[in-house]
Order: sequence, then structure tokens, then C-alpha cells
Amino acid sequence: MSSIVSRAVAVLAFSTLAAHSSQSTSCRPPARTATRIDSTKVRELAGTYQLTTVNTAPGYDQAVSQSRLRLATVDTEHLYMTHQGIGAARRIWRPLAGREEWTIGDKVYSDTAIVTARGLVIGCTECRDGSPTSYTILTVTDSGFAGTWFNPETGIGYPVDKQGRRLPDPSGYFCATRVEP
Repeated sequence: MSSIVSRAVAVLAFSTLAAHSSQSTSCRPPARTATRIDSTKVRELAGTYQLTTVNTAPGYDQAVSQSRLRLATVDTEHLYMTHQGIGAARRIWRPLAGREEWTIGDKVYSDTAIVTARGLVIGCTECRDGSPTSYTILTVTDSGFAGTWFNPETGIGYPVDKQGRRLPDPSGYFCATRVEP
């Protein structure tokens, strides 16, 4: 199954299952005074994390999802990637790369994860249909990192509620708790 299709299935399942989650979490919104991570500290985020994502956009009922995030430093050959957007291509510095993994029922899904100077990006950055989720890292501690996230839902589908009404793009806050160095 392609990354786009598997992510779409997971997003639909997330919207259906997680919206009804009564799962409590110790993840809290970052302080309003928090600022973006210093790019000189990004490599220190290599490791394995429990990623908790809380969707605070209207219509999602504070849905909570959890996944495993694995980040590793990349070698010099892969330190930069070329992103071909609309117009000119640009080089993007990505000192960390890895995968996000989540389970729905007995099926395990995964997607690419990279860390750039702007933050964490999970999903296909080169796809013309669909969009990655962007995580702005605002707080870094010895036990992990946290911040806000947003998915602009630029694909052919869009989120809807049970009555079929269009929902706003999903967004909220997240916490990544280190489980392995």
C-alpha cells in the first residue's frame, strides 16, 4: 500500500476512532511564551519517542492519538534534500530522519519523518496530492520535546464530521516523550 493511501486510511480511522477516545494524557499545550527550537540543538533529538498528538481544532473532540517516533542522524550524503515545490527547487537541511509508526487494530502503519530547521515533518514532502503534518518544536527537555502541529489537508479528500459537514484542518499540540536514547 502506498504511503499516501496508508496515511489516508489512517487519517480516516483516526478521525473515526480517536475522536471518540476518552484516553487521558499527560501531554499539555506548550506555554505561550515558548519559542522555536535552536537549530544548533536539533541533532540532540535523535532517539525513540512516544508521540502524543492532541487535536484541538473544532469538531474533533480533543482527539488524542499515540504513535512511536524514531529519529536518527543522517549521513553527510543525505544531510540536504531537494524539495521541488511550485516554482524553483530548494535545498532543505534535514539533520534527522526516521519513521512514525502507529497501530490500528492489528495493522501497523508507518510514514516518513524528518527534522528540518523549521521543525518535525511527518508524511510525504514530495507528493503532489496530500500533505505532510508539520510540527513546530517549541520546548525541549531531557525527557523529550513538545510544541504545536498543523496539517493543511491539501489532498483530494478533506475531513468531515458524522453528518458529512466539512471540518477545519486538523491542528493542536503534541508531546514527544523519549523512550530510548
